[in-house]
Amino acid sequence: MFQDEARFGRISRCRYCWAKFLQRPTVKAMLTHQYVYAYGAASIPQGNFDSLVLPHVNSDCMAIFLAEVAKRYPNDNIVMVLDGAGWHKSKSMTIPDNIRLLSLPPYSPELNPVEHLWDELREKHFHNRAFDSLDALENQLVEALHHLENSGERVKSICNWDWILKALSNANWNNRAGIELSHVPYKDAAVAMSDVIGGRVTMFFGGSLFTMPQVRAGKVRAIAVSSLKRMPVVPELPTVAESGYPGFQAVAWFGLLAPIGTPAAVLSKLQQDAARVIAMPDVRNKYTENGGIVVGNTPAEFAAQIKAEIVAKGNLVRASGAKVN
Repeated sequence: MFQDEARFGRISRCRYCWAKFLQRPTVKAMLTHQYVYAYGAASIPQGNFDSLVLPHVNSDCMAIFLAEVAKRYPNDNIVMVLDGAGWHKSKSMTIPDNIRLLSLPPYSPELNPVEHLWDELREKHFHNRAFDSLDALENQLVEALHHLENSGERVKSICNWDWILKALSNANWNNRAGIELSHVPYKDAAVAMSDVIGGRVTMFFGGSLFTMPQVRAGKVRAIAVSSLKRMPVVPELPTVAESGYPGFQAVAWFGLLAPIGTPAAVLSKLQQDAARVIAMPDVRNKYTENGGIVVGNTPAEFAAQIKAEIVAKGNLVRASGAKVN
């Protein structure tokens, strides 16, 4: 799980006002600074989000939040990834037995996907809002957090970052191969590939659409493909499963999704149009020349695939030790 806190509050500022010439009205002015703090933790593969609203950011409030998360997941062992704030490192803070804290590198808020959940809350629930009291603001915050806790797909959409998925892929490899790899959380694949080419890291799991041009240019060496079947574009390259790890699979896929409640006729039309486009030779070749496989399945088949992925990734997370039942 990834954890973070955010401040929500009331800040009133004195403003100028118009008055008739030669008049100087006397008014009362008050400057208000009132805050409450949202504590949140997100489990990315499942889309779970757990939160509390507390009055301060300190080790006591952090302990209350950790105790609440531990209570909600009594049968799980949780690795909670967070920043290096002082109250996260307090030796006096009580940490539940089923939670272990893992700090992110210093000055790296961009590595914590929960930061984007706070942006989502402010944009969707606090935009152009003014509150007469701190209680009113707190009620709005509680309502917004409750809505987010019940929007698992929304949480996954915001937080399912590429480097997190690659970390899970590495965890799968570690688990199956019985080896220990040190994951480096790069911001994007281009930087990771650059470090592989430069010899700063030893290996890299990457999508074929991005890696095959570098392989063809002779800048990196392809060892194996992580799909269950060999890629037609490089049939000589074995799969990881063929290399001694039966059943290993870690693939990236792309698909079209529509909002819940979209009429079946609209979904059918979208699917037919998309299937017609990707069947065009020039479009299909653009994908297949670098190892992509064009599928063009039906909505029912795609839904079944997503459900299977959720089960598989859930098993992987538990096996990795990040969150074990």
